Amino acid sequence: MAAKSIDLRIAWGIPTSNPPKSVTVSTIDDLPGPDAAVDLCLRGLPAQAGSVLVQHYRIDRDHSNAFEAWKRMGSPPRPTSQQLAALKRSAQLRAITSPCWQRPQAGALSLKFPLPRQAVSLVTLRW
Repeated sequence: MAAKSIDLRIAWGIPTSNPPKSVTVSTIDDLPGPDAAVDLCLRGLPAQAGSVLVQHYRIDRDHSNAFEAWKRMGSPPRPTSQQLAALKRSAQLRAITSPCWQRPQAGALSLKFPLPRQAVSLVTLRW
């Protein structure tokens, strides 16, 4: 697995009376080859966040991909109503893990996960 390290500092800008309560990060790898080992480090999380709820979604060959589902159906030129319903379901953004609570250390949170090539991961943190 090829290593891919992402170090992201979250800059909140001007303080407001209504600070953000979530952040969303997307990672993409569009080159053919083996999976990448992603180490996503988020820094600058607000101290008052305490625990954060992490949700991880994926678009790849097996998740959230109507085109791949259509190809697995045999690429029908005129999908039936059942096939259309299945394609709509397969196009929905799907979580690849259950949501989980994690506690940042000193305003930073590190997430490690494999990222298949030609895939997109969407990670959402809420507090």
